[in-house]
Amino acid sequence: MRITRLLCLAVPALALTGVAAAATSTHPASIKGRLKWGSSFKPCASPQRVGSVICISAKGTSAALGKYEYSRDAVPTGAQTSDGCPEFTTRGTIWVKGGKILLTGAPASTCGKDPQQPDVSPDANYVVTLKNGSGRLKGATGTGTVLAARGTDIWAVALTLRK
Repeated sequence: MRITRLLCLAVPALALTGVAAAATSTHPASIKGRLKWGSSFKPCASPQRVGSVICISAKGTSAALGKYEYSRDAVPTGAQTSDGCPEFTTRGTIWVKGGKILLTGAPASTCGKDPQQPDVSPDANYVVTLKNGSGRLKGATGTGTVLAARGTDIWAVALTLRK
């Protein structure tokens, strides 16, 4: 009788554990490539941060996310990278169908290089973090770099999406 009671309690507990594990499974994704800035995309947050010198908007496609749009600002820190470029911070939002996620970026330690024009210094180089997602991107996180180079952003960001 005790074994039957114990099994009656243990089986549902194991089943719930399996459901919880399945609900929190993750899979990798990325945002990579060169994205041309435009003005017909999602707007920057209003009002922009104090000291913002630009609002950048663009759109792209990712295998895991599908089509997405983003906007971000840039605020100078007043400092320079080790190789002489101005440092900026950035904040913005990435929108996908059914969700969004926030983007924050700190200045990278160097300017970086644009593979298409390695002899020209980029405008800014950021180490970015993606978090505080909602909808389809709830629980998603990401890190990587965004290199701003003459009207384009070059993304190399790895994401972890929750299923």
